[in-house]
Amino acid sequence: MSILDQILIDAQKRERDDIQAEAERRGVPIETIKKERAQTQADREAESRRREAQWEAHRRTIMDNEQCRRQTYGDKLGLGVPAHNGVVINKGGLTERSDGNGVAGNTVVHVVLDGDLDLGRLHRLSGDLLCKPASKLGRRSIGISGTDRDHWEPGFLYTSWEEGVVTCKTCLKKLEFLRPKD
Repeated sequence: MSILDQILIDAQKRERDDIQAEAERRGVPIETIKKERAQTQADREAESRRREAQWEAHRRTIMDNEQCRRQTYGDKLGLGVPAHNGVVINKGGLTERSDGNGVAGNTVVHVVLDGDLDLGRLHRLSGDLLCKPASKLGRRSIGISGTDRDHWEPGFLYTSWEEGVVTCKTCLKKLEFLRPKD
């Protein structure tokens, strides 16, 4: 018999002894104690599922609000697709003289598209920068769900950059070109 089997048998024996001692102390049948414990366990599991569902609903609300905010931002820029500001993560921003966040000192803030953009000759996929498709940077397209700071790899992803305004000259030129002429 292995040590794990012995530990399991000992735990089961302790539980039986505990149930028997409680039944004797309270003066009720052992089956009553077993039913009460099973009900308590079922209540705990139900509470856990309720909290998990509550958290999932909260997370969905946050994601919906973020998507709405990004859609509003894209509309404000005149793109018609959801967008947000972002910077390209690079190894230069991970050196000892940097902040260690993947952002180099000369990094510019881009417009990152969260939906496919087709305006005339300008075609971009979800996750591309407005100024360049991700494929031209040797990176993959990441879309709206892949821009979280928890999921980046140096040289492959963009990160959300809530602070600041767009500073990429090419993005600014394309935005100026896309604005309706009065």
